Amino acid sequence: MSISKLASVCVLFTTAISTTAMTFDADAFGIKSEKRIPASVAKKRNPYPPGPHSLEVGQSIYYDECRQCHGKNGLGDGDEGTDLTAESVRSMSDGELFWQIRTGVGPMPSYRKTLSKEDTWHVINYLRSVF
Repeated sequence: MSISKLASVCVLFTTAISTTAMTFDADAFGIKSEKRIPASVAKKRNPYPPGPHSLEVGQSIYYDECRQCHGKNGLGDGDEGTDLTAESVRSMSDGELFWQIRTGVGPMPSYRKTLSKEDTWHVINYLRSVF
């Protein structure tokens, strides 16, 4: 192999390794995911108003399914959860939160099979009202 071909291979290999490492590090901290939120989903609005029933259901689900990782007050002080009070989370649309809960991101599993769509919306109402 010529020196120029070898140099090209080394550059490609180094680029591939550093790109993979950056993606891994970002995913480990929940900052970025390879999964992209579809624009149509991000624009979805919560069809359930944040009334007493919705907040009660959302709180119950949060305590059963989310508190262990995200902590009692959503500060990310549980097992592996992201701080739900962070601006990066608070600034997400309801549709973006819905997608992340249903799909899972980083260490957070998908709740598609665990929570109904309606229950997912109730959890989002609870998050919005408390954190």
